Amino acid sequence: PQAFTGTVAFKTLVEGLLPGGISLDRGRAAMKGDFDFSGETLRYRPEGCILVESDGLAISDTLSVPGPLSFCMKPHQGPFLEAVWSDGAVSHVRSNITIEARHPVVNLLPLSGPKAIVRGAPLRLLVKADGPVTLDGLRAEARLDNIDIVVPDHHLGLNGLSLRIVQDGGTQEPAADLAVREIIDYRKPAMFKPLALASSFRMQGGKVAINGKLNDTEKRISAGFEGEHVLASSSGALTFRINPMTFDKTKRQLAWQFPVLKDFVQSATGLAMGAAFARWKPGKVGINADLVAQKLSVKTTTRAVPGLGKPLTFRGGQVAVKAALLIDKGNMQSAGEILLEKISLEAGAMKAEQLNAVLALNNLWPPSTPKKQAVSVAAVKVGIPLTNGKTFISLDRDGRFRMQDLTFHMAGGTISAKKLEIGGGTTESDVTLTVKDVDLNKLIALFEVDGLNASGNLEGAIPVILKDGSLIISDAHLAVDGGGVISYIPSSGGFGDHPAAGLAMKALKNFQYSDLGMVMNGEADGRVKARFNIKGANPDLHNGYPLVLNFNVSGHLGEMLESGFGNYQVPETIKNRMFEFSQ
Repeated sequence: PQAFTGTVAFKTLVEGLLPGGISLDRGRAAMKGDFDFSGETLRYRPEGCILVESDGLAISDTLSVPGPLSFCMKPHQGPFLEAVWSDGAVSHVRSNITIEARHPVVNLLPLSGPKAIVRGAPLRLLVKADGPVTLDGLRAEARLDNIDIVVPDHHLGLNGLSLRIVQDGGTQEPAADLAVREIIDYRKPAMFKPLALASSFRMQGGKVAINGKLNDTEKRISAGFEGEHVLASSSGALTFRINPMTFDKTKRQLAWQFPVLKDFVQSATGLAMGAAFARWKPGKVGINADLVAQKLSVKTTTRAVPGLGKPLTFRGGQVAVKAALLIDKGNMQSAGEILLEKISLEAGAMKAEQLNAVLALNNLWPPSTPKKQAVSVAAVKVGIPLTNGKTFISLDRDGRFRMQDLTFHMAGGTISAKKLEIGGGTTESDVTLTVKDVDLNKLIALFEVDGLNASGNLEGAIPVILKDGSLIISDAHLAVDGGGVISYIPSSGGFGDHPAAGLAMKALKNFQYSDLGMVMNGEADGRVKARFNIKGANPDLHNGYPLVLNFNVSGHLGEMLESGFGNYQVPETIKNRMFEFSQ
């Protein structure tokens, strides 16, 4: 016949493989609608919706959706189905269909990877087709708009996800665009503030080309990425570029952008940028990342450094990080390196200048290092000024920080210590500094006592206690091995008007001692007091009658910190490590 009309209604089982690699478990369909045929075109208009139900579905052996499931199929801004006949066969089809889930939650179970849950508004898929019934002519489009997905195993939410897949018969290669309004980390605190994603996927020659960008919702941080996925091997690679990020004292704060850091970072300013490269194949993902930060000023919270008891301020030159992450069958391993170049550290009264190191990491988070990582530092203030320092450090996963084989210069001599440990649940640590060949005259000069000079080299020990963030010098005993000369000829003033003071002033014009000892006490943020006990005589006074002199001097020795590292040089071993890091 040239034309006909009618109504059809039936229920049927839908089994086996359907278009798109979809298979239904005990699928059932019920439909009722009108059809007509005229002008070689068959049209079908359902009455209400075509109801499809099943106990579950699977897609191409990659994804399963457990039931019960119920979907409604109906027209969307166009004909539900039009088929044009030519020479006794269908030559052209047009279709505009919306497929909507009739339940608010859909569970997506990939055969490999984490479970995902579609929730909120019902899942709604739009399908359009227009063209000849051949791949080289048919143009088809499928679209998901504004759906919300939760990935519980990774504490992630994808809100406002939109997906558009187009099959253009002219190219015979499908393409897709994926956008997510908000990628949310549901952990408390979250690893990051919500991010937005825009990406595209283009298939060509069995490979999928990937391009996109990622940024926070306020567009303070942005990253671009590109790569490809090989369909036959389910493997691929992706390169990320993290655009320069500026953190300042306004809302562009590090801990604001990455809330997981709020318990560790009070404030941070500076510039950071980086890149990452990811590779994957079935069951395995590897990521290598590089991050560089410059012009830094970071102030930690008190709890950030266990055992220190005070915030740590970190500022200066450059920090660079190389990180490697491997996920193999669900097991994660990480490692990396950190370059520290011309960094200053300050915690309360403690201060370090021009710290340089390349530290190996055997775990990224919580961070930890192998034993004996070499560090050099131009100067350290711990109540006394120490310069040209070298030491070996290590950090355990529990936050325990160790220093071994410390060596510094002070007043022409050396200060050394075997080890210092901070953290591990204690708020108090102690270390004994061994003093050797310290020039007495240079040490006295640090007290800035007008007219006081002496010869001789000091040796001894300086006990230092770290308690609640304060450094305390406790009964440091130093002595000169052998005799020398000490003189005190001030430009004005002296020891006062007491007769004994006058005798001491006369004796100290040229006091040749046989024994000299001193005891020091004080705090790094206060005055250090030194009490001298000297035995000897002035040959020009009372025929060189032997005397014992005791007197005190005090001063802010730590304030002389910057005066001693003008000739500081980074050790060759660390220079070589820094060079290797940059390659």
